[in-house]
Amino acid sequence: KREMASWEYPLHFIDFETTSPAIPYYFGVSPYSVAAFQFSHHKMIRTDDGSVEVHHANEFLHTENGSNPNENFTKALFNAIGDVPTNGGTVFRWSAHENTVLSSLLSSSEISCLLSVEEH
Repeated sequence: KREMASWEYPLHFIDFETTSPAIPYYFGVSPYSVAAFQFSHHKMIRTDDGSVEVHHANEFLHTENGSNPNENFTKALFNAIGDVPTNGGTVFRWSAHENTVLSSLLSSSEISCLLSVEEH
């Protein structure tokens, strides 16, 4: 109960779908590198009367053949939940998988540059 009291609304629930193929789909990518091709984002808000509402807030599905999805995935995720540090809220995810994917994406120089540009 104490843990739940620390949660700040809105609550954001994210789920990723990824693959890490032994034979990369894209040029310049190492074997077993993460390709993040889909996410869903649901949001729970507390209404003025104290009840809660849940709605599907955002989603991303990479459908462009022959291109690495990671940059577009990261842009879409940033657009979906990037304002949480400023506007408040708590993000929930299955930490083992999503944390591994986010760490992998953030270690990519292209993604790091992209995020630094987005912040300015």
